[in-house]
Amino acid sequence: MNGVTTETIIVLARDCDALRHVNNAVYIDYLHEATLHAHGVTREAAPDVALTALSAEYKAAAVYGDRLTITTWAAEARDGVVTRYYEIDRPSDGRRVLSARATWRVPGDPPPLVSDRPAPLKPFAPLDEAETTPFIWRHRIRRYQLDMRGVAGVTAYLNWLEEATFRAADAAGWPADRMWGVNLIILQYRRDCEFFADAGLGDVIEIESRYVYNGRLRGVWRHEVYRVGEAGERTLLARDYSTGAFLDRDLRPRVGAQEVAAALRAGPLDGKPTQEA
Repeated sequence: MNGVTTETIIVLARDCDALRHVNNAVYIDYLHEATLHAHGVTREAAPDVALTALSAEYKAAAVYGDRLTITTWAAEARDGVVTRYYEIDRPSDGRRVLSARATWRVPGDPPPLVSDRPAPLKPFAPLDEAETTPFIWRHRIRRYQLDMRGVAGVTAYLNWLEEATFRAADAAGWPADRMWGVNLIILQYRRDCEFFADAGLGDVIEIESRYVYNGRLRGVWRHEVYRVGEAGERTLLARDYSTGAFLDRDLRPRVGAQEVAAALRAGPLDGKPTQEA
């Protein structure tokens, strides 16, 4: 065994969102399953596998019926914590769909390490973050958002971040239909996140979102997810840097999003940062 494993999956209809491609959060489920298979994790041990950090680049859209290959290998392993790389490809046209690096807590013996295979994505570079006004979305965790561990699952976190981003844009005066009207759409290009603590059923969370960087063709949100206690104390659960690509309606690179960026940095039009779910 050389430490590199590859498996094939078929994209199901339930994996796709309103844009008719695989939603960015669903890829985390693909990586999770590939990790369990690569480690040979038993049914009893599966709930103990937990994601602690993720970097992912979304390189091409996958759609219903696509056959995808997921290749993964372990690059580091120590004290029950394993860092793996992933490549998701579509053999039909040779496109790379996703490149990722993820760190997991995994029970059992460490896997064989692979040191001679190049990393499929660059490390996240620290940003020169702009001072911006926050948007805050408050939400109470529902039962259907729990995973096998009985806590909010990673896919739920990513769905919350997507919802928080759209709500923030709406509050700043730039809902999706207005962006569409000026021939602008923003699609997920990359995300870099860390998970620090868990939250469970009935917990109140706040997602504090700030638009911290605007480039020629991309913009970056910083999201911080907090658990809010009865006395108002906040515990940081996760931090995510979400990079979006500016495209036109034909999915070609689009420049000139400065007006949108200025509105996002200024905060909600009504001056009230907090929205209740």
